[in-house]
Order: sequence, then structure tokens, then C-alpha cells
Amino acid sequence: MNHWIVVITNDNLKISLREKVVGFADSKRAVLKSFQPGDLLVFYVSRESLSSTKRVGKFIGFAEVVDQSYQSSAPIWNHGVFPQRIKIRPVSSKSCDIKALLDRLRFIKNKANWGASFLSES
Repeated sequence: MNHWIVVITNDNLKISLREKVVGFADSKRAVLKSFQPGDLLVFYVSRESLSSTKRVGKFIGFAEVVDQSYQSSAPIWNHGVFPQRIKIRPVSSKSCDIKALLDRLRFIKNKANWGASFLSES
């Protein structure tokens, strides 16, 4: 089982949890092939919405991958298609401010510029 951090907006996370699917840009297609049923997705909420500059900066919930990735252009989210998709089973909606965990996150080498460790939003 692998653990993956998914950078997402708060608006899109709410929709993804309700619809039990997470969507990604076409550029993520290759990495999504590595996602396997049973893997866990940890959601890092960067901001409120794609059109918002209001920062959130929290881990909010996690979900289990339940199937292989697939492609669909069916509209789900308000601000984008995100055609590369993974079906999920929501597990928890607990939240934690990233700054409270920063010292314990070993994959973040530069703690002063921690945001660079999270590349893009879905």
C-alpha cells in the first residue's frame, strides 16, 4: 500500500468526497497508473477554490483508492473537467494545519519553503 498526497482546493475536495472520485489534469495520467486499489490518498487543501487566493494550508481527510484510474470528460467539478480520475472510498475528514506537522514531514527538505513540495492542484 502506498500513500499519496493530493493537492486540491476545498471546493473540489467537497465535490470529490460527495461523488467518490478525484480528478486530475491530463498531465498526471502517467503517475496515476501507479495508484493501486488499497492505496491511501491524503488531501492537502491549498486554497478555497481555483479562482480564490485565500490560502487554507491544511491536510483535510484521506480516502482509499478503490479502482484503477480511468478517463472521463463528464462534468463533476465547478471549475474544470479533470479528465484523469480515480474512484475513492472516503475514510476520514479530520483536518490538521500543515505547520503543526512540518517538522515531522521528512519529504519536505526546505521547511522555510515547504509549499514547493506540493506541485499542482486538482
